[in-house]
Amino acid sequence: NNIACTPYDISQKAKDIEALFERNAHMNETHLIHDEMHELEDDLLTLNSNISVYSAVEQINVIQVTQSPASLMDRWRTLQGSINEIIQSLQKTFRLPKNTYAIAIDDSKIQRKLLGKFFDFLNIPPENCTIVGDGYSEINGFVDM
Repeated sequence: NNIACTPYDISQKAKDIEALFERNAHMNETHLIHDEMHELEDDLLTLNSNISVYSAVEQINVIQVTQSPASLMDRWRTLQGSINEIIQSLQKTFRLPKNTYAIAIDDSKIQRKLLGKFFDFLNIPPENCTIVGDGYSEINGFVDM
């Protein structure tokens, strides 16, 4: 798990590649795009997920041998769509681990109530949640918990 990449890593790499296209690197500096694509492929293959990434990897392999700037741009747009689908799918299925604990300190009763609802929305069991802040003693007493 230590070498696994995250959806954020994939998204960031896609932004880096898009920036290269925006500065027209596909016209004269295709090697920069190919280098980034190689890193994106590695990231996809180490993605800690059960979602298939092989279609995107195949698209990257095709891009790696593409020389025409117009074709490179078209193939990037297709790959970009595939990457967005992978990221959206991962976001839809994301769940916090069952052993997640939540701690919140706020002196506002309304905010504490909202924090409780937020933790509930995240499916953190109430016994794993600590929300304090009702007065000086509760805030200072938090150190003793």
